Amino acid sequence: MKYTEQDIDVLARTIYLEARGETHEGRIAVAHVIKERTEAKGRWKDTVLEVCLQPWQFSCWNHENPNYLVGWRVDLDKPMFQQCWMVALMVLHGFAPNPVPGANHYLTTRIKDTVSWARDNSDKVVGAIGAHTFYAL
Repeated sequence: MKYTEQDIDVLARTIYLEARGETHEGRIAVAHVIKERTEAKGRWKDTVLEVCLQPWQFSCWNHENPNYLVGWRVDLDKPMFQQCWMVALMVLHGFAPNPVPGANHYLTTRIKDTVSWARDNSDKVVGAIGAHTFYAL
């Protein structure tokens, strides 16, 4: 699959906003969830950009979320953002193995018990890394 500069940019921003406090492996796992959705033709949107920005899928892009404006204003020279950019490139181009194969959803562990789809699908957990639990739904 061919990825645009916009795909890479919005994936890096999404990784930064959703997982900047995670380990390198945790950031890779978040990126793989997005890639997994992109490759599941017909279920979600077709491009990384569309998957990331699809309403109500990634909380950092919900207009009410405080991270929303941070995402568009992040200092691109910030070392953590540069790491997220590299993770985006590595995952999209197949240089980072998927630590949570099949995962197409995740939640932070602090809220997973309060979200109905997570409670109803506890048997679909494929892994936990840092503060995120990953699901194959």
